[in-house]
Amino acid sequence: NNETLYRAQSNFVGRISKMAKTYKVAFILVAHPRKSNIAFQNDDVSGSADITNKVDIVMSYDRPDNSEDDSERILTVTKNRLTGKLGEVKLYYSEESKRIVGDDKNFNKDYFKENTFEPVDQYEIPFD
Repeated sequence: NNETLYRAQSNFVGRISKMAKTYKVAFILVAHPRKSNIAFQNDDVSGSADITNKVDIVMSYDRPDNSEDDSERILTVTKNRLTGKLGEVKLYYSEESKRIVGDDKNFNKDYFKENTFEPVDQYEIPFD
C-alpha cells in the first residue's frame, strides 16, 4: 500500500542523508516530479514528501518551453540548506554526445588522456 511505500522512501532518504553527512560525500538521488503544467516546486516530487524534506539541496533540470534553442536547459536550485542561495543556471545539452555543458557549448572537450583515466593537464577540470 502507499503508506508502506512512502515510509520505505522516507527511511531510505533519511539513511542516505545521514550517510552523506557521516562520510562527507554527496549522493545524487534522481526523483521525478508528478505531471504538471506549472513550474517545478519541491512538493511536486512523486512519492513521499520526505524525499525533498530530508535532503540539503533540491535541484530541477528542465528544457524551457519558450526557448528557440532546442539544446537549452535550465538547472534550478529550489532548496539549499548549505548556503541558502537559490537560483538558475543556463546549460546546453547535446543529443549526439549526451553531454551537458555551460555557455561555451563545447560538447567535445577532452577531460582525460586518450584510453586512460588520467586528467589532461592543459584543460581545467570542472568542479574541483
